[in-house]
Parts: sequence; structure tokens; C-alpha cells
Amino acid sequence: MRKILILCLSFLLIIIRGNLFSQTSCLLSEKICNSILNEYSGERTLDLIREIAKYNRIDGSPGYHKSALLLKEKLEEIGLDKINIEEFISDGTNKYFSLRSRYGWDAKKGELWIVDPETGQQKVKLADFSEVNTSLANYSISVDTVTEVVDIGNGLDDEDYQNKDIKGKIVLTSSPPYLIQEKAVGEYGAKGIISYWTDPNRTHLPTLINWLDTNNNWTENRTFGFILSFENGLKLKKLLQEKKKLKVHAVVNADLIYSKLENLTAIIPGTRYPDEELLLIAHLCHYKPGANDNASGSASLFEIASTIKELVRKRIIPPPQRTIRFMWVPENYGTVAHLSAHPDFSKKTIACINMDMVGENLKKCDSIFRIFRTPDSIPTYLNDLVVNLTRYIDTRIIRSPTGGYYYFNYRVMPAIYGSDHYWINDGGIGVPAVSLVHWPDNFYHTHQDTPDKCDPVELKRVGFIALGSIIFLANINPQQTIALTEEVAAQGIKRISESSRKGIQALSRIDSDNLDRLFYLVQNKINFTIDREKNAVLSTKIFIKNEDYRNYIDNIARRVESTGNNIKTNTVKYYEFLCSRFGKEPRVRALTETEKEADRIIPKRTKLFLSALWKNYLKEANIPEEDFKTVDDFVSSMKDANMKIYEIMNFIDGKRTLLEIRDRVSTE
Repeated sequence: MRKILILCLSFLLIIIRGNLFSQTSCLLSEKICNSILNEYSGERTLDLIREIAKYNRIDGSPGYHKSALLLKEKLEEIGLDKINIEEFISDGTNKYFSLRSRYGWDAKKGELWIVDPETGQQKVKLADFSEVNTSLANYSISVDTVTEVVDIGNGLDDEDYQNKDIKGKIVLTSSPPYLIQEKAVGEYGAKGIISYWTDPNRTHLPTLINWLDTNNNWTENRTFGFILSFENGLKLKKLLQEKKKLKVHAVVNADLIYSKLENLTAIIPGTRYPDEELLLIAHLCHYKPGANDNASGSASLFEIASTIKELVRKRIIPPPQRTIRFMWVPENYGTVAHLSAHPDFSKKTIACINMDMVGENLKKCDSIFRIFRTPDSIPTYLNDLVVNLTRYIDTRIIRSPTGGYYYFNYRVMPAIYGSDHYWINDGGIGVPAVSLVHWPDNFYHTHQDTPDKCDPVELKRVGFIALGSIIFLANINPQQTIALTEEVAAQGIKRISESSRKGIQALSRIDSDNLDRLFYLVQNKINFTIDREKNAVLSTKIFIKNEDYRNYIDNIARRVESTGNNIKTNTVKYYEFLCSRFGKEPRVRALTETEKEADRIIPKRTKLFLSALWKNYLKEANIPEEDFKTVDDFVSSMKDANMKIYEIMNFIDGKRTLLEIRDRVSTE
């Protein structure tokens, strides 16, 4: 009996051990996952962050150039191909699409001292650029002056300047310099600005010195600015209240220069499909130290490249069939310049992952890792691939010699603007781009964004997600494509169900008078979710040449659509039930005359343009100032205006009517 029991247990254990459903749902094999985690080093990445963080990397500055050369030399050492620093004029005049370039900035010195009002002798140092780079506002101009300081509060309203002698003096403000420059310098004649602005969410960290701009790129009323911590700003404010006169000595040696944007690029060439490119991008620019923002992304790109080369050398993975391109750019400006110079970008580039602030120590920074999806106008497999690998790494215990000991914490987020992925997702380009970001961050854009706030464990986690996604796509075969497609389909059906659930909840809170209107919106939301998820499934066909496999993917898309329509009937039934409870007949909401007119208009793109630059195009069109102001004021009153206008422009494809575009964007 005992032997029989042992045999039965052994048999059951063999079955369980071999059960396919007990294996990980990761799209990459366990062998490849383990190999990446063994090879990829968060420690090496942190070492490179420390090197990059030594430079003040403002666009078009000597520090940026030196950091680009540092990475170029390292790329040459590991043997990447076509390593190149592509240059674009950055002179405050030249435009890429309709985005005007900024000046370069060469800052050598910036000191601010309280001086004896009678003798001018320096007494207390308030700021020193050589000690803390963020203590001098970006694009400040040279000056050597001894003058009084005048407190103007936030300096945004004329009342802040009443009965104050401002001309030729330096103003103290709680606002960022660029917000008050036109009024303080242009209208009231201030000579310079001292700001102690801080993020309202970070007043519990009063010693941070924020990284802030002057408005010198966009105005003729140029000036200089010094940045104090919130704590020291309040001390100076109190000192001004106690003394009738307080003088400072401001010395700045800095020049706005005609310079160049520098984009560092390199590739690992594809062996089978060299003209199909997968892009990894990170912005190299920003203040010193700028460790998490964005030395972390820049260093991670290098470690990804190095790891791929090593995995290929060890024959753990085959050489990539598709080209993998790496780009280090000045944020936004470098990307737009690249897109302007390479009109074939959309045809060649299959997908993009943006690495921006990817190394945060979650505890020190009070941060969360976030995956920002593509906008609804770009339905794609890429979102679910990246999330699949993120879910996998969340199941793994990751350790590193100097890394932290805490659980992974991540969120999947809707699309957002603000970095290089934004331009690549743009309707004028149309390449799916996911952004990997940590947010919030206690030390974002401050002098305390130092390498000690980075964590090798987190760098390894995020590096795995990006590297794993790129490796998977570089060598994806038809069977893996079907597996990816089924993953997209399964997650898409969940999102359709979630839209239905939220719709039913919303209907449960509505009164009889507004029921029909809300039902119209709920149906729109579900319809567009079904359409988005169906097209996300179809997006995997880009990897398939075989007609049988392409037909199979079509069948999966039809299944998603059919399942979605079945789910949608739940909201229809609930709407009909509510109508019966309210004693009214279900009816289709009639379109207004304005909506009928909108349904007859099909806008078209007359040329290649970037949706995100819509305001610049309006200015260039020389429309009447009053009309421009009307549009601008209306947009400014909208919630999430940037993304809404962006998506309105993105959905213009020569097929959709204005009404359909309105309905789509209103559901996002």
C-alpha cells in the first residue's frame, strides 16, 4: 500500500512538473530571461550614471558635447556599427518642422553675494554655479552688478510691483524666472531675478534647489537668474522685511551661443530585415548632476547594447534579424530635428521604447515605475508586450551587491506628453512608442538628483523589460507572433470588459433626464475600445509574411470584435432595464444639426506636420490675432488640453469625419 501511494504521488508530481500551465506566461523563454538577468548589470549602469552626471548637459553646451563623446568612445569599444554624432543647427532661429531651436548656452561662472550696502564688500554667499549648477537659471546672460533686491512676491500681477522701485534692481520672487521675466524685466525694468520657487508638493523638502529656465530664448528682454532653495528664499525674504535696504553682488559669465544639437546614434544591424528598425531612445541632456533624469536612461541604453552584444557572442541568442538602433538626444528638440531630417523614419521604424528616468530608488524618491502606453490613435501590440515582461519581472526576486531590498511597484498608465516618445507617436510619424518612467520623484529637476538616488536593482528590472522587449521583436518568428497576438487579444478583451463595467457604473448614477445622453457616450466608449483592441491585434501582422498566419491573425481580430460586441450587450440590456424603471422608451439619441454637419466633414492632412506643434502652425498661418486668442483661450480652459488636441490632430486621416474624431477623443 505504501509503495502504491509513493508511486501515485510521484506520478502526480511528474504531471504537475510537466504541466504547461504551470510555466510562466512570459513571452520570452525562461532560458532567455535568466540569461538576460545573469548578464545585465545594474551596478555597471550605475557606474556609467556617475560618469555622465559629472557634466552639465544643457542642449548645445560644452558639457553635453563631452558626455556624447564619452558614450561614443564606449560604443566603439563594444563594437556597435554606424556610430555617429549627427549635428543640427541650434541658433534660436532655425526650425525643425515648426519647432524653433534654442540657443546653445556656455555657462562658466555664476555667483550671488550679499554685500555691505556701504562698502560693497562681500559678506554672505547665496549661490555659486561652480558648486551647484542648478543655482544659475538656464540661459542666463553675463552680468557684473551690485544692486538692491526688491521682494515682489509671486510677481505675476501688476499689484506685486505697485509702489516699488524696480528699475535696475534684482527682484526676489516665489515664481519661476521664465514666468515673470516679461513683466519684471520687460515692463518694470528689473535687472535680474532671484527665485526660490519649489513644487507645491515638495515643500516638505525645503532645501532643494530647482532647475529652472529664464525666458531668454524667446524674448529680447534678456536677463539672468539665480535659484535659491525654498528655505533660503524665505530667509532672504525675512531679511528684506527686517532691513530697508539689502544689496547683492551678482556675477555671471555665460553666453547664449550659436550651437548645434547633437544626436548620438549607433546600430546593431539586422541580419535578415536590416531596413526594419527597433528604436531605443533616451535623452542625454539636462542639468548637472541629472542622475535619474536622465543619465539613468542614457546609461541603460549603453548597458542594453553591451548586453545584446555579449549574449550574441556567447551564442545565447542569435544575431538580431531586425536592426536595433540606439539614440541619445537632446530631449524633444533632438528628436524633432531627427524626424525632420529623416522622412523615411516612419517606414523603417517598427517600434520605439523611450527610457526616461529609469533608475529611481523607489524608497528614497517615493517613486513608482510607470509604463506609459501609446495614445489611442496608435493601437499596437507594443503595450502588451512591455507589460507582459513587466509582470514577469515582478515575480522575480532581483538582487544586486549595492542595490535596495524592496518590492517592485509599477503602474500601467494612459499616454502622456512631455518626452521623446510623444513626437514618435505623433500622427505625422505614426510609430508606436512606449515610455518607461518613474514618477513621482522627490528630487526631480533639482540639485539632489544625484547618483545615490539611483538603485542598481531598479536599473536591472527596467533594463530587463526594455532589453527583453527588443530581443523578442528583433527575432520574432511566426509562432511567437501568434503567441504575442493572443496575449494582445486576451488583454484587449479585459479592457473591453472594463469599459463595459465602468459604463454600467456610470449609468447607475444617472437620472432619467440624462440617461439617453450618457448611454450614447458609454456606447461610443465601448465601440471605440473594441475598435482599438481589434486594431492592436492586427498590428502584429507587421511581423508576418506568410498568408496563412496573416489569416489566422485576422481570425483572432474577429474573435476580439465578436467578444467585444457580446460584452457590449450588457450595457444595452442595462440601459433598457433602466428605461423601464424610469417609465420611458429606449431610443437612439438624435444628432444635433451641428453634429450632422460635423458628420459630413472629413478633414485631411495636406502635408506632413506634427500634431503636437498645432499652435505653431496656426501662428505661421497668420490668422487674425483675435481668432488665435479665441482658440488659445478655449484650449487653455480644457482639461488635459495638450493630449486632447494632439489626439484630435492624430485622428485626422482623410477617412474619419469630424464627428467621429470628436467622439473618439471624448472617450479617452
